[in-house]
This record gives sequence, C-alpha cells and structure tokens, in this order.
Amino acid sequence: MEKRELESLKSYLNIYGHLHDDFTTYSKVYSMTTENIFGFLCKYDLCGKRVLTVAGSGDQRLNSYLMGASDVICFDVNDVCELHLKLKDEAIKNLDLEDFIKFFGIITKRNEKLLLDASIFDKFKRKLDWDARSFYEYIVEKSGKSPGKCVYYESDTNLSKLKEFDGYLNGKEYEKLAKILENKKVDFLNVNVCNLPEELAGEKFDMILLSNISDYIHYIYPNNALERYRQLIDRLIDNLNLYGVIQVGYTYSKYHKWENVSDFHIKEKRNKVFTSDIFHSVMVNSFYQNGTQDKVITYQKVK
Repeated sequence: MEKRELESLKSYLNIYGHLHDDFTTYSKVYSMTTENIFGFLCKYDLCGKRVLTVAGSGDQRLNSYLMGASDVICFDVNDVCELHLKLKDEAIKNLDLEDFIKFFGIITKRNEKLLLDASIFDKFKRKLDWDARSFYEYIVEKSGKSPGKCVYYESDTNLSKLKEFDGYLNGKEYEKLAKILENKKVDFLNVNVCNLPEELAGEKFDMILLSNISDYIHYIYPNNALERYRQLIDRLIDNLNLYGVIQVGYTYSKYHKWENVSDFHIKEKRNKVFTSDIFHSVMVNSFYQNGTQDKVITYQKVK
C-alpha cells in the first residue's frame, strides 16, 4: 500500500473509530473463513496450478498453497485485505500454532476471543512489510483492550469448526504451510470484480475462486444482477486454462431472515441463468455444522 493511502486509511479510522461493514474500500475483513474451503479444494488437484482468488480472509490463498498451488494471485476492492494477508503470512512463518490461534481470536476451551493480542504481535511485527507493520501498530496501540473489533467482522471462530475448513490449522500442516510461505509473496490486485477481466489482461489460471461474492451481486449490479453476473463469469472463462475451474458462488445451507443476499442463493431463480447443463454443484459440510451441506456452484472449461 502506498504511504498516502495508508495515511488516508488511518485518518478514516481516527474519524470513525472503526472500518465500516460494507464490502468496499475501508471495510472490515473476516479474520478467518466462513466457508468450507478445504472441503471444496480437496476435490481438485492443485499441484503446480495457478490460482486467482478473492482476498477476503486470506484462507482461500493459504489453503491453495497448502494443497500444492504454485502461484496464487489475490484481488479485492478492499485495500485492507492486502495488509491482512501480509499479517497472516508473517504470523504463520514466525508463530507456533498455539500463538497463531490466540492472536487471531480463534476460540478454544483455553482461549477466549481476543483479536490482535499485543504481546503476541510484538513477537513478529518487525518481520512485517512497513505498511502492514505501521497499520497494525496503529491498531494495536490506539484501540484499547479489543483492537480487532475496529478491523474485523464478528464471526464464529471456534477451532473445532475451523480445523475442518482450514487444513493448515492441523499440526504438521501448519508447519508445512510455514515452509511454503518462505518462498511466496503476497500478490494483490486492488480491483472491483466487475473490472477483473480487464485487469487480468489475458492471464490464465487453473482455478478462480470467487468466494460468496454471488450473495452480494445485487449491490454490484442494482439491475438484472443474475444476468449481469453471468456475463462477468462468461468473460472470466477466457482467463481459464483448459479444464480450469471457476468457483462461481458459495451458498450456505441457511440464511438468516435479516440477511440481504441476492437471488443467487434461490435455486429456481439461479438455475434460469446459471443452467445445470453448464454449471454444476459441489456439496460440502455446512459452515453451520447442523448436519446440512453448503453448495458450491462451479464451471469447468472442457474445450
């Protein structure tokens, strides 16, 4: 992040006290995934493959590397995600698993949720790039006893759940990922998903992960959201290698009544645009761990 942008971000926090809740510039970030990423990715061979993913919590990127991807590029409209990715990388490379779990507020029987513990941050902050270090020093030092609340969304981060969704939270896999990350850097594109095909300029990937952007396409496209999202996906197909896969959408097993999500999660409406002869469903154990399954809508390029 450029120095001017970083100072603007700090100024925003100084005025408002926290990042806002919309998925745009200067919005909060999820500290850990809310999707069964590992359950989806384990169905594919990522060894030596190139992956493009929304940045989000950073867990799509980390699980892709753990499963053998050679190159993972992240994109997001939210500048804060780049700083979060850098923080997570250095935490994994420099902390043991127990400290990592505590630092990111992952709930265990011994650990209550407290994001960005200052004493743990001190153990690795000097390893951070200047922008991530400057930002998180500002957050940790200026935000009182619960610094994470001004940067991160509230979400369920119980370790028993996350171990299933994030393969790297399991013992030796964490150590394996730390070694992999020694030779990786954060590749981040600050771009709105609408402009992604132009930004990629013909680059090719074997996997494109769009997380649950599909739930919020009505904000991106106020009119004809499903049809316009389909047009975007059709354009991104040009950025796939043969047999490459796009994770078009992630639909949870249930939605709360107060959630304002798009029609993509309604099967009857979705299937009229994302027809079953072209787009397919992959089922994974639900985030809600209630015996149901979440549905991942995919496209695979076969010719």
